[in-house]
Amino acid sequence: MPRLTTIKPRLQALPARLHAAGAGRFSDPQRGSRHERGYGWAWDKLRQQILERDCGLCQPCAQAGRVTAAAAVDHKVPKAQGGTDAEANLQAICDPCHKVKTQIESRHGRGWGVVKSLEDFS
Repeated sequence: MPRLTTIKPRLQALPARLHAAGAGRFSDPQRGSRHERGYGWAWDKLRQQILERDCGLCQPCAQAGRVTAAAAVDHKVPKAQGGTDAEANLQAICDPCHKVKTQIESRHGRGWGVVKSLEDFS
């Protein structure tokens, strides 16, 4: 019976610039990772509960009389403006509505005024 020999690794060490602290992270260094921002396993579980509660339908679309599948869960009052992860502050939302809502909140943060409804941008 032949002997099993050890195969030497042929990988080279990573260059120092790729091995630096923070390199390779999938997050913005200023914002931190999703886990650092509070979106770890507990958020994933809560997100699933909200999607089930809202029957997987986008709530802003439903208010406008449209039926659209939700792809995300959104804070009605953003965390940056004092919102919490309470179920009453969360809603299922589709990607187009989420994009518009995020743009509105961004403009509001820069002092461009307040928009009461996503309908203005549909």
